[in-house]
Amino acid sequence: MQVEIVLDEKKLPGIDKLMTEILTLLDVCVSRLCRFDLRLEDIPISVLSGFSQLASRATYLQQLSLCNVSSRRTSFDLAEGGDYSSLCNITSLSRLRFTGLSLPFNPHLVSLDVRDLQLTYSDLQTIFGVECRLRNLVLYGLRPIHPSPQSPSRPIQVKSLKTIALSINAAIASVDSTYPFSFLDMPNVTYLEMDCSASLTAIFGKSLASANIDTLKFTNHLPRLVAPPHTVENHEEIQFLQSFSSLRKLELTHVPAKFLLSKFTTNSSPSRREVTRQRSIGSHMLQASRVDYRAHNITVEPLEETVATWPNLAFIRLDTAIAEDVVSLISFIQCHRSVRTIELSTSAMRHLSFLKRKGDTVSTSPPDILFRLNRRRTLEGDEGSTEDVKEWLSSIVDLKTAAPTNNLLSNGGSGLLSRLP
Repeated sequence: MQVEIVLDEKKLPGIDKLMTEILTLLDVCVSRLCRFDLRLEDIPISVLSGFSQLASRATYLQQLSLCNVSSRRTSFDLAEGGDYSSLCNITSLSRLRFTGLSLPFNPHLVSLDVRDLQLTYSDLQTIFGVECRLRNLVLYGLRPIHPSPQSPSRPIQVKSLKTIALSINAAIASVDSTYPFSFLDMPNVTYLEMDCSASLTAIFGKSLASANIDTLKFTNHLPRLVAPPHTVENHEEIQFLQSFSSLRKLELTHVPAKFLLSKFTTNSSPSRREVTRQRSIGSHMLQASRVDYRAHNITVEPLEETVATWPNLAFIRLDTAIAEDVVSLISFIQCHRSVRTIELSTSAMRHLSFLKRKGDTVSTSPPDILFRLNRRRTLEGDEGSTEDVKEWLSSIVDLKTAAPTNNLLSNGGSGLLSRLP
């Protein structure tokens, strides 16, 4: 019978006695141990040393979590003969989660989940070397690479990596920060999940240039997409996202979605895309709220001249409490007619219910904001009748109330220790 031990208590009284009992238990069952997850305010060194001594007998161990919550600096100890070097010899170990410790790298890992990780270029060469098997990478509060090396002539190619979930501590980042990904080439990544406001190009460089991103998720923060439209920075960020031409699934959770969606509800002419974009819907909404109670037309660029940034996009999940985000979504899907399913949070669905449609015009209720819908996608029938936008949207996509999110960053963040992918 396989054995799993999970202890997830940040503050636990009588910890020394309990740890002694756990070490005794491990000594008895380590040969049958398949999962050992430990998260404490301060893991006693005796436990780490004791487990390290037993590691050679842990022939069935698949998942290991060692999370030292009180420490905020995490690194790899790649020196031979280190304190816990025996951990890298567990050939069955495929999933590792650790925080606040310096552990050796196990070359058999498939999934790695780390908080506040500090890497050197030498670490990158070891971790992502020729025999790298990593498929899933979840990094909370990733730190810039230190010391920052000169750019090598060739990036390190990582063919195994499929999934990246990443958050960055903005408090320790600067405009000159260099992140580990900029030294990699990751052609097979298909899943990208982000919770940071830093520049995507600064984080990834050209590492995803040949990747076919299928799923893109933004949570809590958007990358630096709100720079002035004529700046080089803005142009590079937009081009970075435009390169995800294989994108099929987009999820936006607690972010100012209007800023992202409006960037890709644009005219197809490159010379006009940034220069001639009309005032955002949000600006008109603000202006309309300051005048009398009359309808004000909001004209968007003719949709016949637009092209889909992501022509294969089929699924959108939007979790927002902001009405402008929902309005922007309606305009966005006019340019992305491949969308077949939309999931909205309860609050977003409530905002949608207050939108009304009359002919090819959509308005709030009361009708103080209007904007044009594509005439080719209006419902058939009397143009003078008023319909709920929710009903109209349901007629062209599969509209659902969003289920709880299944983000990798939320699964292992502040919640209980979960099974790693």
